[in-house]
Amino acid sequence: MKNMDRHLKISIIVCVKNSYPEIINTLDSIINQNYKNLEIIVCYKKVNLNDKTENYLHSKKKLFKHLIKQKKGNIYTALNKCLAKTTGHILGMLHAGDTFANNKILQKINRIFLKNEINLFYADILYIKKENKNIIRKWKSGKFNHDKIKFGWMFPHTSMFMLKELCNYIGKYNEKYSISADYDYIIRIMKNIKTKFYYLPKYVVKMETGGISNKNLKNVLIKMKQDYFIIKKNKIQFPLSVLFFKNLSKIKQFF
Repeated sequence: MKNMDRHLKISIIVCVKNSYPEIINTLDSIINQNYKNLEIIVCYKKVNLNDKTENYLHSKKKLFKHLIKQKKGNIYTALNKCLAKTTGHILGMLHAGDTFANNKILQKINRIFLKNEINLFYADILYIKKENKNIIRKWKSGKFNHDKIKFGWMFPHTSMFMLKELCNYIGKYNEKYSISADYDYIIRIMKNIKTKFYYLPKYVVKMETGGISNKNLKNVLIKMKQDYFIIKKNKIQFPLSVLFFKNLSKIKQFF
C-alpha cells in the first residue's frame, strides 16, 4: 500500500513574456501552496524594453531552481527548455497571469498520484477577465474516452499534471506549431496506450484571457489552420469535421 504521507517532488514550469505585474500573482499562487516539495522553473522572453518582468524575476531568483532567458523561439520553445530542466516526479505548468484556484491544489494532486495507478492528471479551469478577474468562461472537461478525439475534444492544457516518465515518453512539443502545439501534444498523450488518466471534476486553475490563440482574428485563423494539419498528422479521420466540433464545443463554456 502506498504511503499517503509522502510528498512527491513537483516541478512547476512558468513561461513569461512581458507579463509584469501579472507574474506577481502567479508566483504568489505557487509559493503560497501548502506544499513545499516543489521546484519552480521559469523561462522568460524580453520583448518590451520598458517591461519590468526581467527585473522582478531576478529579484526573486532565489525562489527558482532555474531562471532561463529565452532569446529565440515561441512559448513551446520555452516549455521544451523548461521540461529539459525538471527533476520532479510530477510536472505541471502555470503561466504568467494564471493562478491556482486555491492553496491546496498541489497537495490534492500529490495524494491523487499516490492513491491511483495513473501518470496523467487533468481537471477543469476557469477563464477570468484580466482587468477585473471576473469569470467569463468555465471549461468543464469531463471524463476521457478515445471516441472523443474524433470530435476535437481535449482537456485543458493548463490543468495537466503528468509523471516525468510519461513526459519523457511523449517527447517534446512540436515548435513548428506556433499556436497549436499544445493540441498536438495532448493528442499524442490521448492516443498513447501507456497513458493512464485521472480526471478531477474541480476547477484547479484560473486562467487569464487574452492568450496568443485568441489575441486577434489573424491568430484565430492561424490556430484553425494549424489545428487542421495537426489532426491530419495524427491520422484522425475526417479532419474538417473534427475541427468543426472542436470549435463548436467552446460555445458551452460561456454558459
